[in-house]
Amino acid sequence: MNGGFLHISHYFYSIFKDDCIGYKASCGYKGNSIEFQLVRFDRFCYNKNITLHEVTKNLYTEWIAEICLNVNSTTKYSYIHNINDFCK
Repeated sequence: MNGGFLHISHYFYSIFKDDCIGYKASCGYKGNSIEFQLVRFDRFCYNKNITLHEVTKNLYTEWIAEICLNVNSTTKYSYIHNINDFCK
Protein backbone atom coordinates (compact mmCIF):
# COMPACT_ATOMS: atom_id res chain seq x y z
CA MET A 1 0.00 0.00 0.00
CA ASN A 2 1.19 3.49 -0.69
CA GLY A 3 1.83 5.92 2.16
CA GLY A 4 -1.22 8.06 1.37
CA PHE A 5 -3.75 5.26 1.53
CA LEU A 6 -4.14 4.63 5.24
CA HIS A 7 -5.37 8.12 6.07
CA ILE A 8 -8.37 8.01 3.72
CA SER A 9 -10.55 6.02 6.13
CA HIS A 10 -11.62 9.18 7.94
CA TYR A 11 -13.32 10.45 4.75
CA PHE A 12 -15.89 7.65 4.67
CA TYR A 13 -18.98 7.36 6.87
CA SER A 14 -21.68 5.28 5.17
CA ILE A 15 -22.46 1.58 5.32
CA PHE A 16 -20.20 1.24 2.26
CA LYS A 17 -17.14 2.61 4.11
CA ASP A 18 -15.14 -0.64 4.11
CA ASP A 19 -16.16 -1.39 0.52
CA CYS A 20 -15.00 2.05 -0.65
CA ILE A 21 -11.67 1.73 1.12
CA GLY A 22 -11.14 -1.79 -0.24
CA TYR A 23 -12.00 -0.72 -3.76
CA LYS A 24 -9.66 2.26 -3.52
CA ALA A 25 -6.86 -0.05 -2.40
CA SER A 26 -7.51 -2.39 -5.33
CA CYS A 27 -7.11 0.54 -7.75
CA GLY A 28 -3.58 1.20 -6.57
CA TYR A 29 -1.76 4.45 -7.28
CA LYS A 30 -3.92 5.36 -10.28
CA GLY A 31 -6.98 5.45 -8.04
CA ASN A 32 -6.55 9.01 -6.76
CA SER A 33 -9.45 10.41 -8.81
CA ILE A 34 -11.47 7.36 -7.83
CA GLU A 35 -10.96 8.29 -4.18
CA PHE A 36 -12.72 11.61 -4.75
CA GLN A 37 -15.59 9.87 -6.54
CA LEU A 38 -15.92 7.26 -3.80
CA VAL A 39 -16.01 9.96 -1.13
CA ARG A 40 -18.84 11.68 -3.03
CA PHE A 41 -20.73 8.39 -3.34
CA ASP A 42 -20.18 7.61 0.34
CA ARG A 43 -21.41 11.06 1.40
CA PHE A 44 -24.44 10.68 -0.85
CA CYS A 45 -25.31 7.35 0.82
CA TYR A 46 -24.61 8.73 4.29
CA ASN A 47 -26.79 11.80 3.72
CA LYS A 48 -29.62 9.59 2.45
CA ASN A 49 -29.29 7.36 5.55
CA ILE A 50 -28.77 4.24 3.45
CA THR A 51 -28.75 1.23 5.80
CA LEU A 52 -29.06 -1.61 3.29
CA HIS A 53 -25.60 -2.88 2.37
CA GLU A 54 -26.49 -3.17 -1.29
CA VAL A 55 -26.33 -0.78 -4.21
CA THR A 56 -29.87 -1.11 -5.54
CA LYS A 57 -31.01 0.02 -8.96
CA ASN A 58 -32.87 2.90 -7.31
CA LEU A 59 -29.79 4.03 -5.34
CA TYR A 60 -27.62 3.77 -8.46
CA THR A 61 -30.13 5.79 -10.52
CA GLU A 62 -30.40 8.51 -7.88
CA TRP A 63 -26.62 8.73 -7.58
CA ILE A 64 -26.09 8.99 -11.33
CA ALA A 65 -28.84 11.63 -11.62
CA GLU A 66 -27.26 13.72 -8.86
CA ILE A 67 -23.67 13.61 -10.13
CA CYS A 68 -24.70 14.22 -13.72
CA LEU A 69 -26.41 17.54 -13.03
CA ASN A 70 -23.44 19.87 -13.42
CA VAL A 71 -20.62 17.90 -15.01
CA ASN A 72 -19.33 17.56 -18.55
CA SER A 73 -19.76 14.33 -20.49
CA THR A 74 -16.20 13.11 -19.83
CA THR A 75 -16.62 13.50 -16.07
CA LYS A 76 -20.05 11.91 -16.24
CA TYR A 77 -18.61 8.89 -18.07
CA SER A 78 -15.82 8.60 -15.49
CA TYR A 79 -18.30 8.55 -12.60
CA ILE A 80 -20.57 6.02 -14.32
CA HIS A 81 -17.63 3.77 -15.25
CA ASN A 82 -16.16 3.87 -11.74
CA ILE A 83 -19.43 3.28 -9.89
CA ASN A 84 -20.13 0.34 -12.22
CA ASP A 85 -16.74 -1.15 -11.36
CA PHE A 86 -17.29 -0.49 -7.66
CA CYS A 87 -20.64 -2.31 -7.76
CA LYS A 88 -19.18 -5.49 -9.29
